[in-house]
Amino acid sequence: MVSTLQPLTLEEILKRNIKIPVCPTVFLSLVEALNNAKQQNDKLVDMLSSDASLTAQILKSANSAFYGSVRTVRSVDDAIVRLGYTEIWSIAAACKGKEMFKATTPQMEQFFAEQWDHSLKTGIFARTLARRLNPRFADLFFTAGILHDIGKLLLAQAGKDYLELCNKGQLFGEELVKREQQIYGTQHASLGAELLRFWKIPDLVVKPIAAHHDKPSDASTKDSWRILAVADHVAHSVESTAIDNRRTFKVSIPDQLATSIGLTKEDFLAITSETLKQVAVLRAI
Repeated sequence: MVSTLQPLTLEEILKRNIKIPVCPTVFLSLVEALNNAKQQNDKLVDMLSSDASLTAQILKSANSAFYGSVRTVRSVDDAIVRLGYTEIWSIAAACKGKEMFKATTPQMEQFFAEQWDHSLKTGIFARTLARRLNPRFADLFFTAGILHDIGKLLLAQAGKDYLELCNKGQLFGEELVKREQQIYGTQHASLGAELLRFWKIPDLVVKPIAAHHDKPSDASTKDSWRILAVADHVAHSVESTAIDNRRTFKVSIPDQLATSIGLTKEDFLAITSETLKQVAVLRAI
């Protein structure tokens, strides 16, 4: 007799009264502001003005050496004029996104911290790739990158052996998805998409996340799948080392995956260099 595994769903997790990540209201407002270009600046200033801690983090990042400001940025308005709406929006989204990755137990702290670091890198890689390939949606890809592995946080709470299953985050990609499917009847991308829809995150963000471990099935999802899938792979594979007081890195990416979005290995090296500088700034928030 063949037994059918009952897939783990968000509904089942909620029934078990498992503590799920909380999406900050400001983060949802930031995502919503992306769809209203006429009111973007006013909305952003209003949101930041109501959150003193976030304003302080914005100004700290805006005044970092990365942006090379000649004089000190002292207000959100000044920061937007100096760096532009999208850059300030990204800093704010990263600040609030990090709040979702707060561990609920001491045992989870390192895992959640590493998941945040990977998610931040993926978000910045995805935005950098999208600026070359699909610039209209670059900031939505940044959001998708930040949220793409949120399902792992659910599985870590729901499955007591999940950290061992994924080797505390060291196992990822196709092999991890295969094991998740065998044990939970679902995988982190699908479960994460359920949570994001529960939060009412727009489908433009959710669909690439749900499919980032799938093979593209039609032309309408192909680009979004590829950009997020490539960003995820590069964020996992990039290695950075210090040699003679200089930071160097190498990135491993399969030829087929690289050519699927029309970029060369040289393109990826340039993208990686640009991305890691931004990661260093946002890590400090």
